[in-house]
Amino acid sequence: MSREAISFSAREADLRRDVSELGSLVGELLREQSGEMLFQAVEECRRLAIAQREEGEPCDLSAVVARLAPTQQSDLLRAFSAYFQVVNIAETVHRIRRLRARLRQNRDIPDGLALSLQQAARKIDSPEAMAGFLADLRIQPVFTAHPTEPTRRTLLEKRHEIA
Repeated sequence: MSREAISFSAREADLRRDVSELGSLVGELLREQSGEMLFQAVEECRRLAIAQREEGEPCDLSAVVARLAPTQQSDLLRAFSAYFQVVNIAETVHRIRRLRARLRQNRDIPDGLALSLQQAARKIDSPEAMAGFLADLRIQPVFTAHPTEPTRRTLLEKRHEIA
């Protein structure tokens, strides 16, 4: 399947634009700071991986990596890491953008408490049953952190600035 054949909803257009712009910026920085040869290696790996995913064409990324000096191999990994970090930032910004738009339009938030209670009220047929449901309901905040991904404060601040 070619990329042109993949359809995306209109609500994802802003995200696609952001990812495209950020990917271009990462590419420009890569060219500027590491040179054309590394940029071309990154692009070749990207094209091969896309072809494998979309068309099932087997690819040998190790052959591309093997052509690079060890320092360039680590730069290649860092380039992909930087790209995925900015994509994650773009996704976070997009979620916030959509949430704010819903709030401005006074629309319910999917999976939000208000919408969940409205759905429960439609399914529960008596005030007594609703009282029992609410009495049994437990709402607890959950704080999570991914234990394998400690992030230094300076990196968090830089990610915030990018966002």
